[in-house]
Order: sequence, then structure tokens, then C-alpha cells
Amino acid sequence: MRLIVKTVTRVTIGLVFMFGLFLTFQGHLNLGGGIAGGVIVALALILDVLAFGRAQRELIESRQKALASMVTGAVFFLLLACSGYAGYGLKMCGNYGFFLYNFLPKGAEGKILSAGLIPFYNLAITLALSGALFSVFLSLTYFVVQVKEEVEE
Repeated sequence: MRLIVKTVTRVTIGLVFMFGLFLTFQGHLNLGGGIAGGVIVALALILDVLAFGRAQRELIESRQKALASMVTGAVFFLLLACSGYAGYGLKMCGNYGFFLYNFLPKGAEGKILSAGLIPFYNLAITLALSGALFSVFLSLTYFVVQVKEEVEE
């Protein structure tokens, strides 16, 4: 890519990534959440690949990391969802726990930690979705690289 594209990407990629994380952690207070944040984080990663390019080997390694992020986010979400069974103080409340039980205290209204487990669910969804979208992009990119090499031969 041209110097202008690379320079603008260097400046904006951090801002785009931080905006995705902002949407993730403010999702229970405003519009946003894990899905919107995950899409924006994936777009920041895609922007990096489009602006600076990757070698074929780096594409494969990046895809493996993206798949690991996706699996980590999914497992993290599942562990959080199952933690309701063993949540703190469930027997005192008369409950014995259930799937997706929000056992953390609800903080002051309008604060980031005011929704119990919901910010953590948003983070898990962001990890899983950004990994999945970036992996799909890298798979398509790898396919195009393979087709180009076959045509050139």
C-alpha cells in the first residue's frame, strides 16, 4: 500500500481498537455490547492486514491465533454462564443456582461495574466474535493468495 494509507492506518488503528473495547465495556449502559465491540475490534485487525499486508505463513499463524481467540471467548462465556450454579450466596437467597445466574452484586447505577456479570459476558462475546470474523477474513485472504499463485504458475 501507499505511504498515506499506512500512515493513516498507524494513527487510526489504535483508536478503532479502543472504540471497540469502549463499546464492549459500555454495552450495558449505552448502545453497544459484545457484538458491536467484537465487530469493531475485528475491523481494526482487518484494517491492519489490508494496510500492511501479510506473507502466506503469517496469514496461517494469524488465523490460528484468531481461532484461539474465538475458542477462548466461547469457553470463557460458557464458564461464566455455568458459574451461576456455584455462585456466591445462592443458598442464602433460597436459590440453588441456574444457568446464566447473575450472582455478582449490582453496583451503583450508571457505573461500569453496575451490572454484575454482564460486562464479563460482553468481553467473552467480543473475544469470540472478533476471533471468528478475523478468522473468516484470513481464510478468504489465504484462498485468494492460493488462487493467485496457481494462476501465476
